[in-house]
Amino acid sequence: MKTYELSDADLLNILEGLRDAGLDIDKVAIERQPDAIVFQAINSTSTPRRVLSVKLHPKELVELQRGRAFDMLVEKITAEWIPDTP
Repeated sequence: MKTYELSDADLLNILEGLRDAGLDIDKVAIERQPDAIVFQAINSTSTPRRVLSVKLHPKELVELQRGRAFDMLVEKITAEWIPDTP
């Protein structure tokens, strides 16, 4: 099985896209699994700390690596991220 990777530059682009979408996220991380990569958006300054995980499957990773799926990933995370209430 081919391994798909996200570089530090990819993660930075995704983080910037999430911030541009208005999300209060200060870190991004990835967890590699045999059949997917789990992308995590993290707000470590909120109490409690907030983490949103999105699983990316090989087809999505291929698109992400081709530079066509950053918007898709940002939309996927934005749709699930519930803003903090004052």
